[in-house]
Amino acid sequence: MKQALSIGLAAGLGSAYAAYLSSDEGKKWIDENTTVGVIIGVGLVLAVLRFGLDGESWRTVRGAFVAAGAPMIVRKILKVLG
Repeated sequence: MKQALSIGLAAGLGSAYAAYLSSDEGKKWIDENTTVGVIIGVGLVLAVLRFGLDGESWRTVRGAFVAAGAPMIVRKILKVLG
């Protein structure tokens, strides 16, 4: 039951975020802040899953996101620094 609720909440939050990013204001913001936008989206999913998964499962999911995302974030930082 907790898993179904957290997935439903993630779907709702994801839909609201996507709707915002489809607005004129959202399009302008995401064009200038793509990396931050992705971090926010992933953070929302991880936050919701924290309530629907047991601790060990959530740590596994979080670890996978960190392992996959960290190199992309480092690349972006290095690109900005020059």
